Amino acid sequence: MGGVGVDVSFEFAMLSPVGVAGIGVIGLLGRGARSAAERLIDRPATPGRASHRVLRDRFGEAIDDAVVLPIGIDAFVITVHGNPTICDMVCERLRELGGRDASATELGADLFQPRTEIEREAWSLLASASSPSVVRWLLEQADPRGEGLGGWVRSRARDASAEEIEVLIGRRWGLRIFDPPTVVLSGVPNAGKSTLFNRWVGHCRVVVDATPGTTRDRIEEVVEAAGFPIRLVDTAGIRDAEDSLESEGVRRAREAAELADLVIELIPPLDPFVGDTRDLVPRLTATRALKIRSRFDQIPPAEPGRVVGSSGDSEATEFPPIGVSGLTGEGMTELERRVVERLHGVDRLRADVPVLFTRRQRDLVRRVLDAIRAGGDTRRIWDLLEAGSRAVRNDLATPNPDAERG
Repeated sequence: MGGVGVDVSFEFAMLSPVGVAGIGVIGLLGRGARSAAERLIDRPATPGRASHRVLRDRFGEAIDDAVVLPIGIDAFVITVHGNPTICDMVCERLRELGGRDASATELGADLFQPRTEIEREAWSLLASASSPSVVRWLLEQADPRGEGLGGWVRSRARDASAEEIEVLIGRRWGLRIFDPPTVVLSGVPNAGKSTLFNRWVGHCRVVVDATPGTTRDRIEEVVEAAGFPIRLVDTAGIRDAEDSLESEGVRRAREAAELADLVIELIPPLDPFVGDTRDLVPRLTATRALKIRSRFDQIPPAEPGRVVGSSGDSEATEFPPIGVSGLTGEGMTELERRVVERLHGVDRLRADVPVLFTRRQRDLVRRVLDAIRAGGDTRRIWDLLEAGSRAVRNDLATPNPDAERG
């Protein structure tokens, strides 16, 4: 293995700051880049698509889960977790495969030029991505050959109707990818909030104990829900507290719920009634509350609480339509789907439809819509969206025949 038999005519470079970002971005370029990439990853990357792959060292041991995007015959962009040790291990493996480290040279600035302004915006956001799912979504949205925004602008946008533009503007969730909505876990003490929080985070982030009132302060992490990043908040159980410390925790829990984009109310087994978060948090509206039957693993199959309804029929069954166990993970997929439906109106992070993901894009598309309604020319605005400042420079360099005649 190692560099034996590998074409060494390729360069690689870190395209993102090391040690200050959640995601590390590495570029490969040159005649030997494909051969090196094939030896680095566990199976070939899908041409023209961002693919989840495992990077392996010279002994076949996993280095990291990554997203690999071929951007040409001899060019690749690889994103890994931003841990400096992981980035160093990947770069060391590329050196073993015969690559030249051009991180301190012109490679990142000059050789890896994005093809469009949309792609440049996506690449600039890669280091801020919260997960490989977001990285893959960004790359696919920006790809001018794909089904996302980049491909749509290049091939179909200039013939779009006002109605199509309105639909595009209506997909507001693209901007929330990098400003995750806040989702608060709320309920009475011992409802299973911290256990569910740990399940969602993927490790024991919060101490869990059978004693009610263990959680006293709000604890938050950015996690995924059906591919979307959300800011998940665990809070103290809401009740009439007996001591000042717990009272402060309850006050903070109410405050967090009032400010949240969505509140998940956990209703535990043996609860004598189906609670209502709006009673616990008076200023909470029904549209921002999602009830679930928590600690679902503790409900025997024969009990009525095991029979959960479909969306919208919780009043008929007297139980929330979703049963979830933070201990076993039962019901988590359905919970994530319901959460993103409430927040964004879709059931998953989609790359097969165009979505605006920067304010610049949104402002320009609004200008397009205004121009269509006014019967004006939209071509230059579309050019500006796709080509950015290059379109402006080209526009300024092109003589205006009408001005010359005037």
